[in-house]
Amino acid sequence: MLTFKDFAPRVLQSPGLLSTGQYADVHDTARAADSWLKEHGIRPLNVETLIAPVASLPSGIACSVFTITDQPVMWFQFVRVWYETKQD
Repeated sequence: MLTFKDFAPRVLQSPGLLSTGQYADVHDTARAADSWLKEHGIRPLNVETLIAPVASLPSGIACSVFTITDQPVMWFQFVRVWYETKQD
């Protein structure tokens, strides 16, 4: 069966009242995905870096802030690994 696993950036500094927090970069996140693949002996079918706009963030989810226009926009960046699992 085709499935995927998402890897979010590690939180380096939690967001505060007046700050957005600091998060590991996408290279660090990709290394975490690679370690997980090796640990579980999984051969990926595809690996993607995804950036999606976020209206509201669940607790503990990392985000990056990009300014595209005059208004800052919150974006969620993560690595998605697609792989196949065996069906019983």
